[in-house]
Parts: sequence; structure tokens; C-alpha cells
Amino acid sequence: MNDVVRPPVTREPFSGLQREIMVLLAAGLTDAAVAARLRVSQRTVQRHVRRTMAQLDARTRFELGIRLAELCLV
Repeated sequence: MNDVVRPPVTREPFSGLQREIMVLLAAGLTDAAVAARLRVSQRTVQRHVRRTMAQLDARTRFELGIRLAELCLV
């Protein structure tokens, strides 16, 4: 048998934009302010928030903030 052990794939769990959005939201900016600062639409910000919430199994934005802080991402 082939008993090759492969190292786990390690990749950044969040895109650069996704991380920027989370940092700005953690700093207290609104979705609209984040969108304006990053020159993206407010819907893009909301989509990234939903995606991050799903990735971290967070049901609310408050819970998302806690999870991000626990992971030292904000």
C-alpha cells in the first residue's frame, strides 16, 4: 500500500478584501462607510460579512466579532 502522508493544506481562510472589511467593521465603521473607504458597493461588504459569518459559524455580527477576536484576526 501507498502510505504517503501529505501535509495539511494551509491557506489563508479569508481573502484580502474580506479581512480588510472585518478590520474596518471591528473598528466601528458602518457597512456604508466601509464600502466608501474600500470603493466597493455596500452589497459587496454585506456579502463578505455573510460569507465570513458562514465560515466561522456565527449567527450574529456580535458573535462574528467575538470569533474574529478569538482567532486574533481583528
